[in-house]
Order: sequence, then structure tokens, then C-alpha cells
Amino acid sequence: MNTVLPVIRVSIVALLDVVFLVQIAVSLGWQINDGRLITSGVLLLFLILGNYLPNIRPNYFVGLRTPWTLENAETWRATHRLGGQLIFFGALFLFIAQFFFDDEVFACFFISALLALAVWAFLYSWHHCQTHATKR
Repeated sequence: MNTVLPVIRVSIVALLDVVFLVQIAVSLGWQINDGRLITSGVLLLFLILGNYLPNIRPNYFVGLRTPWTLENAETWRATHRLGGQLIFFGALFLFIAQFFFDDEVFACFFISALLALAVWAFLYSWHHCQTHATKR
């Protein structure tokens, strides 16, 4: 955990720096694909988060925080182990897919993937907590 949070913190600051630099470039009149650059930055952040998510200990600041993951350490570990893989490979797929689809179509994929991940985390953590609680 000691090495995970600084990596996440630096990654988020780097993403915000990219957004800031893209805004400056656009305001100076540079012809760049700002949406593609920012989307790529967000997906790179998700790649990093997905890679480090299984190593995060239960906390109230970073992670897939549902009532059940915060209540049960085993549910936290199981949800973050599988969730980290889903986020990593989903972000990798979306990072590659953004070069093959139109911006509007890709935006639908991106938003759908985020919503699916949120629903999955909610339902998986609930199901894991229920099955873990009944085994006690």
C-alpha cells in the first residue's frame, strides 16, 4: 500500500497536467485532436489503476468502494482482484479501439464500459458479501 497510493497520486496529477497542456494548446490555436488526447490520458490512467488496484488495502479514498467492500476485507480483496483485471484489460481494449472507431461511436463504447464496470462492481461486491456472510 505504501507504494500504491503515491503511484496513483502521481498518475492523477499527470492526467490533470495533460488536460491543462491540451487546453493551453487549443487556446493558442494549435490544431490538435484534444478529445483523443484527453481520452488517451484517461485510458492510460485506467491502465495504471487497473494494474495497482489489487494491491490496495481497504480504505475510504481509492478503490471500488461499495458498502460491502468497505464492510468486509475479503469482499474488498476479491472485488479489487477481479476489478483490477477488468479495468486493465477494458482500458487496453478501449485504448486500441479508439483508433478504429469514429469519435461518437467510441464515446458510446467508453460510457457503456464505465457504466458496466460500475454496475458490475456493485453487484459483484454485494453477491460476494452475501455468499461470504452465509458461509460464516
